[in-house]
Amino acid sequence: MVTSVWPPLITIGIVASTLCSALASLVSAPKIFQAICEDNLIPALHCFAKGSGPGHEPRRAYALAFFVTTAVLFIGELNYIAPLISNFFLCSYALVNYACFSASFSQYPGFRPAFRYYSHWLSLLAAAMCVAIMFVLSWPMTILTFLFFAMVYLFIKRLKPDVNWGTSTTATTYVHTLSGVMKLTKDEGHVKNYRPQVLVLSGIPYERPSLIRLAHSITKGTSLLICGNVLVIKDASQINQHLTVARRAEEMSQKALRQQGVKGVCKAVVANTLTEGCNMLYQASGLGKLTPNIVLLGFLESSVPNRGAITLQSRNTYLKIVQQAFYNHMGVGILRPKAQKVLTEQPAPKSPKNAKTTYRGATIDVWWLSDDGGLTLLVPYLLSQSRSYLQGARLRIFTVAPEGTSISSEEMHMASLLQKFRIQYAHLHVVASNSPAKEEEEQFYKSLEPFMGYNEGMVTESELDKMRNKTARLIATGALLRDYSSDADLVVVTLPFPYKEISSALYTNWLETVSRDLPEVLLIRGNHHNVLTFYS
Repeated sequence: MVTSVWPPLITIGIVASTLCSALASLVSAPKIFQAICEDNLIPALHCFAKGSGPGHEPRRAYALAFFVTTAVLFIGELNYIAPLISNFFLCSYALVNYACFSASFSQYPGFRPAFRYYSHWLSLLAAAMCVAIMFVLSWPMTILTFLFFAMVYLFIKRLKPDVNWGTSTTATTYVHTLSGVMKLTKDEGHVKNYRPQVLVLSGIPYERPSLIRLAHSITKGTSLLICGNVLVIKDASQINQHLTVARRAEEMSQKALRQQGVKGVCKAVVANTLTEGCNMLYQASGLGKLTPNIVLLGFLESSVPNRGAITLQSRNTYLKIVQQAFYNHMGVGILRPKAQKVLTEQPAPKSPKNAKTTYRGATIDVWWLSDDGGLTLLVPYLLSQSRSYLQGARLRIFTVAPEGTSISSEEMHMASLLQKFRIQYAHLHVVASNSPAKEEEEQFYKSLEPFMGYNEGMVTESELDKMRNKTARLIATGALLRDYSSDADLVVVTLPFPYKEISSALYTNWLETVSRDLPEVLLIRGNHHNVLTFYS
């Protein structure tokens, strides 16, 4: 049967096609290999990234391609490796087609195909056809090809190279995230679906590792965690420069979180005052239902009284920050670390591994003094679970029985309540309320003497008389905490409510009285929205 007018023409065509494909592969493959080496995906091969001459020619990669090609030719029987080579080409074509489909399906503006009749479904069909042809040619070679590409993918994923390719995966993640946020906005919310979403007033994260460690142990990477930083400016005309500094602070803070293995985002704002900046964070942090419902901040240690106006101003600012959180319907947690007295003035040293430190056999004491919606119970429970620096900790629940109440009946009621809430605990203690010791009262009122007056934040005689019973209860509670919880690793106690009319000097002295001379203390209070339910 005649197949050609001149049969040698077929032989010439085959030879020409082979030479063309071979030359194209020998030229293009080294350049692609050089680009991969420039991204430093495989550090051992980075030496092949070097180019030569004005065109940055990959001569080292050319030499490597020559030796690899020569080694394959020495096999002699190319039909043995032809299916593998064909499968590698088909797999590459399938990946290119699927990449086009993924980029088009995610609908990000950066993907603009020039082909007029392009369809993302056609790209998906082409990718499926390439995979089908691979199995038709040789299913063992197809499996071997898939294993090779999977190993390369897993190796690069584990290596985590510091490169940014602008992949379609990022665009797809954005679309799914946005879709999820929009779906959440339609949900009215239910107590069973409550998650603690924490805004930490941390500044730069590595300056306050105890706060970050606590917040991460609460959210565990499954709830929202935002690290807020307020940059206070003195000259409003330099706002542009300060905004640039704020963006750099966000980048630096995000890097610090990654180093600590903390899953969270950072937000920096520029404001005229610290109070104004915190209020901006309260109102603008988050998106839709992904907004913080708990504010976590450090403790403002009582300073030397004769520091006068500076100390009083700090107290005024601190009280306003706490009050504004409650005004924004958020719970508040104040952490007083044991080893760091002045958290807001003396930052701790950099400690990237702090968030991963775990205490085995720890004890958490919970002093539930009033009903705040259950946050005082929920947070210690979360801290005792896995992926927390206090995982496996024993919970000791304390409450103070009101005067005239039977301790045994109150204990039975609390045990029943905890069982319904499914809170596992090691011990339950109901303590009788007592009057504060005379020495404790004298010490408290003596510490208030420098702050008696009528200036902003100072304590007046009428206020002191009005809050005398409340003050006595807190003084007595502080003594109970020191008697029962000095051996605990963390003491969680209900935060006194910051009444609108209360002075900053009196309120900060309350906090000092309840938390002094104790291990790490977390004063926390919910916004009176229920976070615990009897129903699972």
